[in-house]
Order: sequence, then structure tokens, then C-alpha cells
Amino acid sequence: SVFAQASRVVVALEHLNGNFAPVGLGRFVVIDTASDLVVGDLDTQFANPFGFIYPIDNYLTIGSVPNFASPDTSGCLEALTLTPNLAGTCLLDNSVAGGYISRAVASGSTAHAVVTRADFTSAIVRFWPDQPALAPIEITPGTQAPVDLAYCNATHELLYADSNAGG
Repeated sequence: SVFAQASRVVVALEHLNGNFAPVGLGRFVVIDTASDLVVGDLDTQFANPFGFIYPIDNYLTIGSVPNFASPDTSGCLEALTLTPNLAGTCLLDNSVAGGYISRAVASGSTAHAVVTRADFTSAIVRFWPDQPALAPIEITPGTQAPVDLAYCNATHELLYADSNAGG
């Protein structure tokens, strides 16, 4: 995944074998667009950064999924800060969320994430990035299968696509 922010491009790299299985931690690489030089790199907290990079508050985030067969056993919503120093952390552990985080958005003082479980069911959870001790709250009914979400700052609405409803 690639994300451009100001004069920097951040790339999340997987470390996979020939069968596309994770064999080590992933890596964030930061490139300065003015010089086209790598200006920083950092290992992810877990193997297999998966999906797209999205901003949440002062972080760039991407879910990590070391094991798709049991996504609730390890991995997290990886979070990278670029300033003042390159640093990484986890905003929400997959074990706490109940599956891997495929998309997350900031929504006011909270954040929301699409969580996909081993049985391929999914839900949206609300969580608090600055208070990781608070358990996430599932907000979608079991009859829905959210696959993507967005937050509209102008109207304070959380919008999502539900694959069970055809969207």
C-alpha cells in the first residue's frame, strides 16, 4: 500500500514467501518526493500489513494479518507517526477487535473499523485510539456484512457498504 502525505510517500511492505505466506515482519518505508530518497524505514509490529493505508488523527494506519485462518489471534491496526520521529504502535489489537481490521476511519473523538473474522463475517466496531484499554463496541447488527466505511466530517455521519445489501 502507498500513501502520499505532504512531501513524503509512505509504503507498507509485506515479507512473504513464494506461497504468499508471511515469513517476517512487514516494513514501512518513507520516501522524500523532492529527492526521491528513502528517509526512513521501520518494522511493523506484526507480520503482513494488509490493505490500504488510511490516516487516523496523527497516524497513518494499516491492518496487519499474520494468519488469515485465525485473524483474531495476532496482528493489529498498525499506526505510524512521521513526526517528530518515525515511530510505530498498535491502535487496536486483532485479538481485542475479534478479527483483522480491513478499514478504519477517524470519526470525531472516536474511530471506527471494519473487522473481518475467520468465518468471513464482518462488523463495524467503535474504538478509542487514545484509550486502548477501552473495549471496542460492535455497532452493526449480525445481519449486515460491512466491507468498507467512511466518515463525513461535514455531517458527522458514518457511511458504510454492506455486502449483504448489495453495496
